[in-house]
Amino acid sequence: TLQGWLKSLPADVQFRRVPAVFNDRWAIDASIFYTFEAMGLLDKLHRPFFDAIHRDRLRTDNKEAVYDWLQKQGVDSKKFDTTMKSFGVQSKMRRAAQMTAAYKIDGTPAMAVQGRYTISTEQGGSQSGMFETVNYLTGVVRKGGK
Repeated sequence: TLQGWLKSLPADVQFRRVPAVFNDRWAIDASIFYTFEAMGLLDKLHRPFFDAIHRDRLRTDNKEAVYDWLQKQGVDSKKFDTTMKSFGVQSKMRRAAQMTAAYKIDGTPAMAVQGRYTISTEQGGSQSGMFETVNYLTGVVRKGGK
C-alpha cells in the first residue's frame, strides 16, 4: 500500500522514513536501519530485513543471528558493527527516539505531516484511510491552514 501511495506523491511532498523508538529493543532496530542507510544498503536490504523479522522471526536483539543474516546478504559484519557504533548512526537513532516522543507516536504504522499532525491507521480507520488523511492534511498545510 505504501509503495503505491509513494508513486502518487506530488512533487512538493517529501516522504522520509523514521524508525519509531519506544524502548531499547526498538532502538536496536533503528540503529540497524540507520546503519543500512549509512552503508548505502537501505534500498537493497530494508524490505528483505523487514521480511526476515516478520516472516522468518529473526530476532534483532540476537547479534549472532543478525550477523549470520548479514553474511548471507554479502555484508561484512565488522564493517556493519563499526558503522552501527558510529557517531552519525547513533545520533540519528537518538533523534528518532526524540521524534517518537515529540510526535506522541504510540504504535506503527504512523505518519506525520509538516511536524504538525500525526496520523495512525487507528485514527484513519485503515491503511488507506491513513493515506487519505495524510493527503487531506498535506492540502491543509499547502494552503497555510490549521
